[in-house]
Amino acid sequence: KVRVSIPPFARFFGGVDPGWRDSFAYVLAACWTDDGRTRIHITGEVKRTKLGMAQQARAVLDLEKSIRGHKIAVNRFSDTQAWDTKQTPDGMSFTTASTWAQNGMTVQKTFSKDRVAGWKLVREMFMDGRLTIDPVLCPQLIIELEDAVFQDYGEDMEGNGEDHLQDSLRYLCVSVMNMYHPSALTEVRQSRAERVRQLQSQGKGKQVIVRTTPVGVRPVHL
Repeated sequence: KVRVSIPPFARFFGGVDPGWRDSFAYVLAACWTDDGRTRIHITGEVKRTKLGMAQQARAVLDLEKSIRGHKIAVNRFSDTQAWDTKQTPDGMSFTTASTWAQNGMTVQKTFSKDRVAGWKLVREMFMDGRLTIDPVLCPQLIIELEDAVFQDYGEDMEGNGEDHLQDSLRYLCVSVMNMYHPSALTEVRQSRAERVRQLQSQGKGKQVIVRTTPVGVRPVHL
């Protein structure tokens, strides 16, 4: 959890997890390169239930307009389900992405929905300081992350609470890192495969998990 000064040359990106009954979630990030390292600082969030798609777009645009001192143009990355075709009661076809666009919020498909590699990338970025979160502006994201457990051997994050903002964060991170470092996700997959082989050789299997929070990482042996 870090308060940082966003440089004037930072670019802004967003991550979106569609939802209605389940929460609609959005995270806004400032991104820049510092000494050759890509920094991602989460500087805003939206998490609401039972918002219509036009209202969702408005909530996101209002958040983006609230960033003072920066004229921002935002590239937003969403779960691919936003492009699933739906129908109105009178038989008209539409997608969530097209409805958002009609209300001023354009989105692109996330670079990857690979949850395993995506969460490993997010965890590594937390650990080495490339990924930070504003604790005042993003309280709900921090709550979700503090409840989450990264499985060093397993296939996903685990937690007892909601994960909509977490998913938005993952979509954003994998997409931004692919733009700045196209080999990032491939390298993560390779390092994870090696880690799994190490655990298997040690006979630890799925008993080793790692709890990941915005303030640090600690191993937990069950």
